[in-house]
Amino acid sequence: MWIVPVLLSFLALARGSPRQTDLRSTPLSPPCCPKKVVGDDVYLFKDLSEETADYGCVDACVYTLYGTDRRFCFAPGLPAAKCVEGPEFKDQLFTLDAQSKSVTLVNLDSGDVCENLPAYPGGAGPAFVTYFNGSVLACGDAIYEDSNKCYTFDGVQWSEQFESLWRHCVDSSTLVVKEGLWIFDMTKTGPGSCDPSNYASEIWTGEKFIPGPTLPSGVRAGDACVAELDASQSMLIGGNPNSSDVYIYNWDSQTWRQTTSLQQGRDRLGCISLGDKGVLAIGGNEDLSVELFDPFNETWSYQPSLPSDVYYGYSIILKHNTGHIIGLFQDTQNTYYRTKDGDWNVIENVYNGGDGRTLVPGNFVPACLPA
Repeated sequence: MWIVPVLLSFLALARGSPRQTDLRSTPLSPPCCPKKVVGDDVYLFKDLSEETADYGCVDACVYTLYGTDRRFCFAPGLPAAKCVEGPEFKDQLFTLDAQSKSVTLVNLDSGDVCENLPAYPGGAGPAFVTYFNGSVLACGDAIYEDSNKCYTFDGVQWSEQFESLWRHCVDSSTLVVKEGLWIFDMTKTGPGSCDPSNYASEIWTGEKFIPGPTLPSGVRAGDACVAELDASQSMLIGGNPNSSDVYIYNWDSQTWRQTTSLQQGRDRLGCISLGDKGVLAIGGNEDLSVELFDPFNETWSYQPSLPSDVYYGYSIILKHNTGHIIGLFQDTQNTYYRTKDGDWNVIENVYNGGDGRTLVPGNFVPACLPA
């Protein structure tokens, strides 16, 4: 197919305001080329947007012209665009050390570390650090007075300080949903105090915070984990103290229902969606076991356990854009991936650390792109 780049911002000016875009940090579907070359111009994949359909483009993939912030999609026409694969455009590991304020980008293929990124402007202990809608969002602080302070990083610079609706405790659970980024955990109620019976639920739209779903009456969900079940449903799994309860929230009907319980109670667990293969519940409650939820039969089954040398709780489980599940565990700087058989293997020479870690697109930080 012959394709030609279409400048979205210019077309938006010519046609008026396009409909609201729907940008997601989930694995690409359909797959987007990490880099396209047209003549001497290089276009780098940036994100996904429904906006491209307004301009007759061939898919939902949005690119930026290298060295600029101009956004393009590709429509039928001339000349031909060549797709160039490159490991530098696989997701990379973004790490933030709140004590030293240092920020790095780690290549998961080579272990190479890109340093000297702009220093983190926040406090010493963000509740969460995650990538969403083209930016890294970092919120919270160990200090109560600053526990609702937030910043975003766009790959070049940090934003000015702004505030979330709630004061979140450390290791809040986040999930990309239809409305934005759902943030969920216990509320910080005072200096050094978090209340498992008092939860914080809000959504970051990319521009502002709005209230998130209200839990069913009587549910205590501190140290629970949230994961995607499908495009319109999310799962709330486990929670403090040692709960085996599992609930499903439907974003279309805005209703909760209880589903099959875990085979054992878990709090401080990790979780991740495997698409139509189900949802993993990982570790928690001084246990290294792993369970898989079957979305068709709504049953749980045990999977290979975590390695014996990792800490059972507060793990960060991420999905790489190659499809691999990445595990970041406390008490070790090793980075793990989950094999097709369900075992957890170390990624050689790739080390992680700091207070906040998330995956970002390989072209997210221009200063870290190869020359």
